[in-house]
Amino acid sequence: MLSTELTFSDPKFFENSEIIYIGEVKGNQPHGKGVIYYKSAQKIIYGEFINGHISGLAELYFNKGDSYVGEFKDDKK
Repeated sequence: MLSTELTFSDPKFFENSEIIYIGEVKGNQPHGKGVIYYKSAQKIIYGEFINGHISGLAELYFNKGDSYVGEFKDDKK
């Protein structure tokens, strides 16, 4: 499972009104491996980010217990 294998190189933390993010960044955007929590949608994504977008292998978990594990490109599965 991806989430158990997730390690960070120089992780950063940031939060705003929409998200909480822990992971690698480039500039002020998620870039590299990270964990993001979307407050309004109450979902968590563990995975790989490119320029602020989930891209690559990721795990998506919803508050009701549904999940998706697979490939994403520009936030889409």
